[in-house]
Amino acid sequence: MLTFLFFSVQTKCRDIMAIKQMTAKSSGIFHIISVKRHFVRSQCLISNLWSTLPSLRHKGRRENGSAFIREFSSNGARTEPLYKTKTGYYEVLQVTSVASQAQIKTAYYKQSFIYHPDRNAGSDDATARFSEISEAYTVLGNKALRRKYDRGLLSPADLTAAVRPSAKDTSGGTFDFDQFYKSHYSEQLQRQRDIRVRKEEIMNRKRETMEDRKLGRLFEVTIAVLLIFAFGLIRNIQRG
Repeated sequence: MLTFLFFSVQTKCRDIMAIKQMTAKSSGIFHIISVKRHFVRSQCLISNLWSTLPSLRHKGRRENGSAFIREFSSNGARTEPLYKTKTGYYEVLQVTSVASQAQIKTAYYKQSFIYHPDRNAGSDDATARFSEISEAYTVLGNKALRRKYDRGLLSPADLTAAVRPSAKDTSGGTFDFDQFYKSHYSEQLQRQRDIRVRKEEIMNRKRETMEDRKLGRLFEVTIAVLLIFAFGLIRNIQRG
């Protein structure tokens, strides 16, 4: 009797496994077709983008009435450094060329907070953008360098002489960006770090809970099989 029961269960398991394999093959075929379809669409999009790339030379995104303009060559890289552009530094900070020093400083703090490496860990794009923002404020935050830039007289030597992105404000005092950043944004950054840590802890707990449930179910099934086997063995012994 026990042998017949074991043979029946084994046969049903084989049937179930065969059905699962057929289902997996069918879904695999549909998945391959879907991947090919998306690949063809991607090729078309890339081809269209490549054909229209030259027209993007002087185009950019507009925000608050200010266009952020990047010049592209055929490989998508900047064709000239920022200090040679006419309004590139203003566009990086998203201000107009007639902005006051106070407006430039405010825009710098705003943009630097958005793209600061502490808020964008591992992002190369954010690091590059933060570098551009710092360079822009190095020039525009300094009245003498700003005048040179507006006249097209700014040189690499001027940028080298400006060691760090700090400048005098309209009242004549020197602003320390690090101190300002810590005093205004350190709490926000710390809250964001705490939120990230909590999310990671929650995900780890959920993962551990799922694993514990799987192990518990496997243990229950194993115990049930052993009990059935023991019960059948005892009945066979009693009959014999």
